[in-house]
Amino acid sequence: MCQIQLDKVYHLVNDAGLNRYSLYLDCAGGIPPHADRFKADLKNIFKFYKFEMPKFPTTKKNGTGMQDLLSTHGMVATSHIPCIDVSAETNYLNQASVRKALHIPETVQDWQVCSDEVGNNYQSTYKSMHAQYRALVTKYRGLVYNGDTDMACNFLGDQWFVESLQLKETQARKQWLCDNQIAGFYHRFQNLTYTTVKGAGHMVPQWKPRQALQMLNNFLDGKM
Repeated sequence: MCQIQLDKVYHLVNDAGLNRYSLYLDCAGGIPPHADRFKADLKNIFKFYKFEMPKFPTTKKNGTGMQDLLSTHGMVATSHIPCIDVSAETNYLNQASVRKALHIPETVQDWQVCSDEVGNNYQSTYKSMHAQYRALVTKYRGLVYNGDTDMACNFLGDQWFVESLQLKETQARKQWLCDNQIAGFYHRFQNLTYTTVKGAGHMVPQWKPRQALQMLNNFLDGKM
């Protein structure tokens, strides 16, 4: 039953044409084609929870990849992330002068915002970061934050993770403000604060820069 429901939810989020990185933002270039590159990104998560990956529509068999599919559908051709336009950074980082300045050999492939080569070959070292977090919070203060409209890395997952560390609560969940408006909610534990940013998606500083700066200032000033 869990597998069936997981398949339904997965396809609703990823096949309906919604911007999975910011629910209420439009997709750059229009509704994207089905993208099986996301399969590589999530395979380790599904493996960890012992679920099967949902079935994906197959892409072309004649060697064409995601770039060609995007171009065919009139999308932003340099984006490897559905709905997100990364043309500027892709073009910049692949300029010969930039690669030379960064000492990148000519034999190294072009830069991609999400590398297929890395995604397809990545092997997880840790199944959980509990031990690392618990060790760090004995010495340092930490901040974990999410935009609350991000469906790719939904805020509930990080909230549950922080709560699962079972740290001593020092401030119950409370709203925080930016320009005298509610900008999100924070929950403070011993040396670790969990915060949401209202109306922000995956790239909080890009889409809510003023609120992101306020959040960081609040944290550094000990106000959250």
